[in-house]
Amino acid sequence: MGRYTGRRLRINVKWGGHTDSYVDNQGQYRVRWIPGREVKGTAYDTPIAGYAVDTCNTLRLWRAEAVESF
Repeated sequence: MGRYTGRRLRINVKWGGHTDSYVDNQGQYRVRWIPGREVKGTAYDTPIAGYAVDTCNTLRLWRAEAVESF
């Protein structure tokens, strides 16, 4: 059983960091999130066949990679 690697779903995932509060041009209090780190997540779909049935479900596994090489 292998992983499907045809069209890959890639998403940049941001986490950690801190929040920054400010007042916008209309005088509204706003808070924005400033992420601390970022990785590139690549999804791999693996078909999982059911037992004694005609159905197959998909198990999505993720792989994390560095956004920038260091």
